[in-house]
Amino acid sequence: MIVCLPLLLLCATSPSATTAPTALVFAQAETNQEPADATQEPGTEKPKPEKKKFARLSSPNKKIVQGGLRDIEKGEEQEEVEEGVAAIIAIGEAAIPMCLDATARMEKVGREDAIWQVLDSILVNDDLALAWKVLKKKAPANVRVYLTRRYADSERKDAAKFLQPLMESEDGAMAYQAARGLVLRGDTTAIAKIESQVRSRWLKESATFRADFAGVDRAPLSESVTPFLQRGRLKEKLAALRMFEMFGIKEHAPQLAAFLSESDTSLRLAAINACRVVLAGEKPLDRPSMTEIIERAEAWKAKL
Repeated sequence: MIVCLPLLLLCATSPSATTAPTALVFAQAETNQEPADATQEPGTEKPKPEKKKFARLSSPNKKIVQGGLRDIEKGEEQEEVEEGVAAIIAIGEAAIPMCLDATARMEKVGREDAIWQVLDSILVNDDLALAWKVLKKKAPANVRVYLTRRYADSERKDAAKFLQPLMESEDGAMAYQAARGLVLRGDTTAIAKIESQVRSRWLKESATFRADFAGVDRAPLSESVTPFLQRGRLKEKLAALRMFEMFGIKEHAPQLAAFLSESDTSLRLAAINACRVVLAGEKPLDRPSMTEIIERAEAWKAKL
């Protein structure tokens, strides 16, 4: 036993005895690390995977949602409708499928605005694809239009890909919302679809069009709008001037000059409004007198 003691001490204090376990620890740590994602850029977060289903709705909460939907659909007082809205919003995400299914009923009684209010609150943009996926085949057009509008207004990276085919929908409202979303992203392929809608709906919905495209980046779109100004029919000229009001830029404004001398009052007013919005940043005129139209047309001709 005495002879072996120095050997034992030498083993305990040798470099290999102390470094081998440390090396083993590091090797184990490296083995346990998650492999780096070769496709992920340094400093960026991994994209969240798409949710496969909405949160489960418990039996008690299901009754609350059913009651809320009943209040929205059949409530005789606005207070009842508001209580139904609040009750469903309190349940949250799990109520989304039932709300989507209820849109046909709400449309029949003119209460769809209330269900949109609920969905605006509990359906986040990250879950729009899932909402579209869970729609039933016979889901009414109004809920599809709603989700298309939400996609158009979202910052989802897949929005353009989603909206492109819907622009060819036979449903005019859905096609418009899809085209609007693409135009807001600078996609000039959707300009013609907006022009056709402006031509047919402007008189009743001019305020909607103006609001829908307020603040749009005009620079990528103006050159796609100016060719419309060369067309000859009255309705086409009017639509062209209204499109220029929404999407034109100052550099292309001289093309408006000829319209300020038109004999048709509606054309002169449309040209004046295009000048006011594009060149002066002023609000368009609504119903000016004939004298005012003449005076303003002459003033803008002098400026152009």
